[in-house]
Amino acid sequence: MLTESAVTTRGMRDRTLALIGVLTAIVVASVGLTACSEQVPETNPPWADTEYLRVHVPDLTANARQQDSYVIEYRDTEAGERRVVMIDAGNEDDMREHGLVYLKVHGISQIDELYVTHPHKDHYGGVRALLESDVEIKRLFMNIPLESQCGREVPWGCDYPHVLETIELAQSNGVEHAEIYVDNLSAPQELWSEDSLSLTLLFAPRGQHPDLGTTDINDMSLIMRLAANGLSYMLVGDLNHAGGTYLAKRLGDALKADVLQAPHHGAEGAAPNEFLQAVDPDHAIVSSFSQLWCSKRSERIRHFLERNGTTTRVVGMQGDLMIRHFKDDDPVWVEDRGRYTGCDTN
Repeated sequence: MLTESAVTTRGMRDRTLALIGVLTAIVVASVGLTACSEQVPETNPPWADTEYLRVHVPDLTANARQQDSYVIEYRDTEAGERRVVMIDAGNEDDMREHGLVYLKVHGISQIDELYVTHPHKDHYGGVRALLESDVEIKRLFMNIPLESQCGREVPWGCDYPHVLETIELAQSNGVEHAEIYVDNLSAPQELWSEDSLSLTLLFAPRGQHPDLGTTDINDMSLIMRLAANGLSYMLVGDLNHAGGTYLAKRLGDALKADVLQAPHHGAEGAAPNEFLQAVDPDHAIVSSFSQLWCSKRSERIRHFLERNGTTTRVVGMQGDLMIRHFKDDDPVWVEDRGRYTGCDTN
């Protein structure tokens, strides 16, 4: 004979098991629909009246692959609407699985300009995923390497037929394509400006440069400065040692910026310390993951940033990052510090 407490206990147990079953069914049913959604913010904070710029760095490193994608949203006061510029699109699979979810959460359905810093798949592969989605791309800026230049990286790096195929696919989808070069450091090209906001292309060498000679694919990277009222950003793609040395010697302190996109995901071969010192950043954003960032391959840049007192955020260790800019206040960094673990605790 069961006592009252025993019946109550069994009833609670039965209800608990039933509840677990329901929750399990919900989780199983939603896994296929929201892959990687745990890394995406649940809410998109509304734009404040004085907010004019957001810089997004979605974490596309869930599969432990190095890749880059920056999304710049800004208010075009003349047109009375927000405009979106994307710099690099990461790998195809990761853009499809996480990047598109991130864009949807943040209400981004149109990319006015997409700049591919250089033709490696971890920077342009996601273009296909975007083209096959509901996101509209208006203009694609992507430089085509020399076939011979690309051929030196077969099979591990550049894929010349795939580069051409991607551009052809974009054009067949009604996307305007153009190449964009700046060989002369004394003649930077302003890509657009809006009040106190501007994006400038400082350097974008062709495959054969009069000073650098034949560049590798990484040193084709578009070198861009985003200037905002409050922070300036130096966006450098996968700038390597040769290109970084050249820029440090020719531009020196003119490279100074508050925020540095760590070149080449912080891995070996990246721009030298002379370049990092010229930029002298207060903040650094690293598109990397713990296995790479905490390894010897990233030791030089990791130690430089530590010695320089640079606040460093590694998206593969902290998740999605967003910097909100306001006309009358300091920028706000929206990030998940609770997820962060340093290399010494990994």
